[in-house]
Amino acid sequence: MSLIAVTPFALVTNPSFPAANAKEFIALLRANPTTTRSPPPARAPRAHLIVELFNSMAQIKARHVPYKGSAPALTDVINGQIAYTLETVTATAAHVKSGRLKAFGVSFATRSAALPDVPPLAEAADLPASTSAAGSATPLLEARPATSWRACQAKSRKRCNRTS
Repeated sequence: MSLIAVTPFALVTNPSFPAANAKEFIALLRANPTTTRSPPPARAPRAHLIVELFNSMAQIKARHVPYKGSAPALTDVINGQIAYTLETVTATAAHVKSGRLKAFGVSFATRSAALPDVPPLAEAADLPASTSAAGSATPLLEARPATSWRACQAKSRKRCNRTS
């Protein structure tokens, strides 16, 4: 089995969020758990798992708010309706560079080339690095033709062994 790609995620919030770094961000969320909402897209199970993994590692209790995709979730973070999200660097980089989002860290163990000024969460918040596998592949194995079992059935009415 081979890994095809991994996807870095960025922890982002509205620029007006009152934290200067990832450690302050986590401390504020821990202090105000009832007001914290996180929006992993409902149709993106990898994103949902990354957000839940972050919440667990950072010991944050946040209310899950499902969205139909990244765009509406990021729009609500930009507008300050939602406290934060972890979304792919690809989806967030332009917003971070334009100042519409503030990034506290990326999920990789190293900095992302798309957001070189944003530290890894492992460095910024003493959290383990995490990634999301975008796919995997296995070599094509030579399979026995399905016709061998059917051929046995056709030649005789007796019960055939599936391995024959």
